Amino acid sequence: MLILILKNIKEIINNKRRVFIIAVLPIIFFGLFVMMYSGETVEKNFINPIRIGIIDNDNSLYSNLLLQHYESNTAFTQFVHMYRDEQEIVEEMFKVGDLDATLIIPENFAENMMYMIHDPVISNINTQDPVKAVLLKNVLLSYEKFISSVESNVAMLYDIMNELEYLPHEISAYNAEISYELIMSAMERNQYFDYNEVINIPSTTSVNYFFIAIITLLIMYFGLYVGIDLLREREQRTFQRIEVAGCSITTFILSKLISHVLYLFLNILLWITLIGMVSNISISFGLILYILVGIIFSVSLSIFMSGLFKSQEGVLLAGNIYYFIAAVVGGSIMPLQFMPERIQRLSVFTPNYWFIRGFLFVQKNLQPSFSNGIIVSFISISILLIIVSSYMYKYLGEHYV
Repeated sequence: MLILILKNIKEIINNKRRVFIIAVLPIIFFGLFVMMYSGETVEKNFINPIRIGIIDNDNSLYSNLLLQHYESNTAFTQFVHMYRDEQEIVEEMFKVGDLDATLIIPENFAENMMYMIHDPVISNINTQDPVKAVLLKNVLLSYEKFISSVESNVAMLYDIMNELEYLPHEISAYNAEISYELIMSAMERNQYFDYNEVINIPSTTSVNYFFIAIITLLIMYFGLYVGIDLLREREQRTFQRIEVAGCSITTFILSKLISHVLYLFLNILLWITLIGMVSNISISFGLILYILVGIIFSVSLSIFMSGLFKSQEGVLLAGNIYYFIAAVVGGSIMPLQFMPERIQRLSVFTPNYWFIRGFLFVQKNLQPSFSNGIIVSFISISILLIIVSSYMYKYLGEHYV
């Protein structure tokens, strides 16, 4: 097998066009990518912190306590920046687009809430950024429903005390005390619920995400060359000749797999090494191993696809259509975090989705069992594809369509 592997590598290197496409072109592309999106031109996150202007016309002890609570909450201020100022200044900031939303707290707001006087907070949302606008709208609507449940409880408490014939001053005292507790508990919702972090797709910077997406796309597409190589071997009746020479078809296919995986892996290792030297993208040993597994899967899939068609044109057409759909649906073009839920449900059927998601988990060193599960799945599927491909080439040969 070693002789076959060396022979295959020599053939790969002798193909100057392929060497340029696989080894040189991605380096040029990544170089341009890093130059365009380096330094201050790169957004730190897909969604910048939300900027909310606060106009506190109430300016009471309760409203100040509420605002101070949120301003001192680190988890909250990492995503939301609050600006408190005079109404004219806040409104001007909103008009010029410096704020994503404004909240106007009316005068006597806290007191009116305790006595069930309807005087709501007025909110204005800037629609310049649709993602933030939708997010803010849904958050405020959900918060409104939560507050309305407090209102129902306060009203019910008042009615029950009346039915039990409490004295007016007792009703007033209890109502004020319990209403205050309910209102403050509702406003400080983190005291009402336990915090349980759920990581579906780890957060990352835009440059890092698209670096992973492009690596995934290249790994999947470049594996297609192996299928074309095998079709050429079949057209030249190489499989019949190697059987006469006493070499099994499985051995020959494995030699193709190993040689192409080795060549692609060394090229990708060169890409990421050069990129790491000129950018802040970090590459660990775990990521290198993960990339190797992805290449094995890509080459195995290409070998399997080559056994399904008679001509190179058939493999190229089917492969390009499949990889394009997998790229669009699987997150290589649109970030997984921005995909609608229905598209994400389809994404799970593409290797791109699992490779990108697993890459982020490995890079962030989160939930090793999850990323290890993806690695085991890729390797298991690769072994299955090679076994099936060997069967197709061995028993169906030239007549397989």
